[in-house]
Parts: sequence; structure tokens; C-alpha cells
Amino acid sequence: MENKVMTSQEEIKHVTSPEDVKIVDLFKDGVLLRHCCVSSLLWFGTESPRAFTNFLVYFFLILSSPSFAGGRFLNYYLGGLVEIPAYIFAFLVCKKLGRRLPVVVLHCMVALALVVVIVLHFVNMSVAAEVPLVLTSTLIGKMAITASFAIILPYTKELVPTNIRGISGGLFVILGQMGAMAAPLLAFVMKTEMRWIPLAGCAGLALASGLLSMLLPDTFNKPLPQTLQDVHDLYPPPKITSATTRMDKKSAN
Repeated sequence: MENKVMTSQEEIKHVTSPEDVKIVDLFKDGVLLRHCCVSSLLWFGTESPRAFTNFLVYFFLILSSPSFAGGRFLNYYLGGLVEIPAYIFAFLVCKKLGRRLPVVVLHCMVALALVVVIVLHFVNMSVAAEVPLVLTSTLIGKMAITASFAIILPYTKELVPTNIRGISGGLFVILGQMGAMAAPLLAFVMKTEMRWIPLAGCAGLALASGLLSMLLPDTFNKPLPQTLQDVHDLYPPPKITSATTRMDKKSAN
């Protein structure tokens, strides 16, 4: 069947040059399809190229800042201020730890920060005690999602061959804008008694995105892929065990 997902080495041998890679390979090749699905989920989040999760959570935190405890102007100001160290942190951590691990950790940090805000919503405490805790948690979440933006932008582009890198990036941006459109609706719910619902949704989405990022290879210090074979080579070769050797011998016999 023509629509059969290509996974074996024999099926990708014919792709010997960047010109041989087509946009349909995003959906035909199993590895590229995985990269496309996870990257699309990550891109569900900003106005500039970021991610569905990132677009959604980023704009949600911006638009919801007046609804959190504390002054609306102070919240908005501090939310913008934390982006400066976030971008610096993203640059430094990419030079040391690569791409995948920071993306996973940062998304889990966002989820944890939003869960803390949900818990504080149901805990009876004085306003004086609640304001600094809620503000600190939201700022940590804003800083983490901003840093993940800076990493995801190059990371998702490094997972696809050069010939379709621009087209795939456009696809991710379209999906990201869907997250940006959903953010104002969630921010509106934040003004009601059901404010924990958008917080829980964004926390769950951030956690799922972070965990699914573990399925992707790390592109740190690796050449940009030019062909499908280069994309497959981003993954470490499978370990050869004694059991695998015995199975191969039995197959040969």
C-alpha cells in the first residue's frame, strides 16, 4: 500500500539527497510522523513561532495575570520582567544540557506551578499569605514556559530534513495560533468561580507535552538532517544483546 508507513531501512534507502524528501514524508515515515505529532503538540502555545502548548499556556498566563492574586499592573509588569532571565537561562542551558532534557523539565515545572496555584485556590488562607505564593508560582510558570519557547523554536526545526524544514515550521505555527486563539477563552473563565478548570487543563497539557518530548531525540552537537536517513540517525543505534544475537542466528538458520 502506498500509504504504508515507512519504517525499515530498506524503505528509506532510495532517499539519497535532500531533494528526494517531500512534505508527504512527514506523514509516511514513522519517525518523521512522531516528530511532527510531538512538535505540533509542543507548538500549541505563542504569537511568534512557539508551540500549541506553549502558545496556549504563554498567552493564558499573560491574559490571566489580572485575575491572579495581587495588583493587575504589578502582575503584568513582573510577568514581562521574568522573560529576560528566562531567555538567558534557555541560552545557557542549551549549551550545556542540549534540547530535550530542558524541554521536559521546563514543561514539568509549568505543570507543577499551575498545580500549586490550583491547590492555593482551594486552601483557606489570608490574602496576605496567598498573594505572594500565587504570584511566585505564576511567575515561575511564566519563566519556564518562556524558556521552553526559546528552546523549542530551533529544536523542532532540527528534527526534520532541510528540504521540508520551512514547510513543517509553517505547519507548527498554524497549530500554535490555534492555541493562541483558545487562550482568551480560558482567561475569561479565570474570572469565574470555575477558574481551576483552565489551570488544570493547561497543567495537564504542559505535563503531557513534557513527557512526550522524551520520545524525541536530542539534536545537541549533531549535524542538521538532510535526508530521511539522517533523521533516523539522530537516534542512537539499538544495543546488541546476547539474546538478539541468538535470535539472529536462529533466523539465519
